[in-house]
Formats: sequence, structure tokens, C-alpha cells
Amino acid sequence: AQKWPKRDRRKDLHLLDNINFNLLSPYTIGKMMSGIDLLNNLENTAGITAERFSFQAMTIDARALRRGREYYKLAIDKFMGNSIISRLGDEPITTEKDLQVRLTPTNKYGRGQWIDVCGMFAPKDIVDLIVKDINSNTITSLEEIEGRWKSIHKAYYDMEWTWVVDQMKYWYGKDICDLTLNDIHNIIDRWIKSVTCLDNMLLEDAKKEYSMKSRTGFGIDNPIEEAIDDFTNVRGNFDEDPFVAMVREHIASKCDLAQKTKSIVYIG
Repeated sequence: AQKWPKRDRRKDLHLLDNINFNLLSPYTIGKMMSGIDLLNNLENTAGITAERFSFQAMTIDARALRRGREYYKLAIDKFMGNSIISRLGDEPITTEKDLQVRLTPTNKYGRGQWIDVCGMFAPKDIVDLIVKDINSNTITSLEEIEGRWKSIHKAYYDMEWTWVVDQMKYWYGKDICDLTLNDIHNIIDRWIKSVTCLDNMLLEDAKKEYSMKSRTGFGIDNPIEEAIDDFTNVRGNFDEDPFVAMVREHIASKCDLAQKTKSIVYIG
């Protein structure tokens, strides 16, 4: 998620390629939702007591199936919460009516399947419209095509929100018109739980780089006394690792955002 934006060194104010670097988007989250449905169907067909599940040419261990499903759920909670918190903004919300006004979609496009168009995420139906207009000669120049691509790219977050609203019933069990202020607080709680859980998984993974096993080969002349010092001099230590510091800062900032957003959505 961080590698490709860092490699993008384009400086022009008018970029020719419409690239969306978001890791979580309707395109990827839609695949995860389909993945959950597939895993649920496999489990229901074989029975919840089955130890292994078959899919195409694969055999999936029961523990792996359930762990993978939980990972998908964490990512979806994170994405949906991100989008909802962004839509709520900074202005106080004190009534359900205020909430509905704030959450009402502003773009008719976004529902249904999303696709990846050379690095740009877009609803399939709006891309189909461009293809139709090209075939009917409504679009007759490359400049017109480029203008349509740019307008889609520019409207990404509005269309993303339309998609999120369309998924509310599926994911939270309520349509947007039925959401209460208390529901929003619960959604924020689910969001921050998913964020911290995923970040803590990153920290646990990073710890492996500083484990005793990783110290093999250090302090060869005097392993017992010098291995730790030798390893630290070369690799540093866990608490001072820049990646670890970044993840911890991310957790702290998101916890602050959760509290700030809950204070904006006032429950009397």
C-alpha cells in the first residue's frame, strides 16, 4: 500500500494516468465480501464440523477458512468505518435528521460491481456507458475519452460513498435511513477495533525480525555474551524501529479520531 505511491515520482499538476493507490476500495472490498459468501457456502455445504473444505483444485483447512474469513471481516469493518467517518465530517450531529442529511449520497453512480481500469477504480456501469458512447459515436475523440476518465477519477470518493450506502444493509443489518446516532457509535467502535487489531498484527509480525531465531549468526566469536549486542548494533531494536514507530503512531491517531468522531455524533 505504501510502496507504489512512494515510487510515483510524477511532478506534473495534470497527471495523464488516473491511478488510485487505495488498498481498500469498493473494488477490493467487494472481492472480500464475495470471499466471505463463498467461505460461508463452503462451510454450510460440508457442515460446520468438517475439518477440510474443497474448492476447485484446493483443499482448505477449517482453521484457515475461519481465520481468513475473520481477516476479511476486519478489513471490511476498517474500510466501511473509514468511509463513514470521512462522510460525517467535523460538524456536530445531534439528531437522526442531521445524520440522514449528512449521509445521503450525492452521486447516483457507484452501486454494484467495481473494476480496475489500468489502475483506476470505477463502477462497472459507468465504464460500460463510456464504451456505449464510443460505439454510438457520442464520443468521437481521445480528448473526450480522457475527459470522461478524469471525471470518474475525480468523483471517486462520492461514488465510493454511494457504494458504501448500498452495502449498509448487507454489512450492518440496517439501511442508511434506519441508522441511529447510537448505531454510528457502534460502527465507530467496530472500526477502531479492526484498525488496532490489524495494526497489532503488523507489530507482532515485526517482532519476529528481532526474535532469538533472527539472531542466529550474530556474536559468532562469543555467542552468549556478544550476540545481543552484535545484533542490536546491526539491526537496532524493536522499540526504535521506524516501521514500529509509524504503526504505533497510526494506532494513537486513529484512537483519537474515534473519540473525536463519537463526540461529534452527540447522544443525549
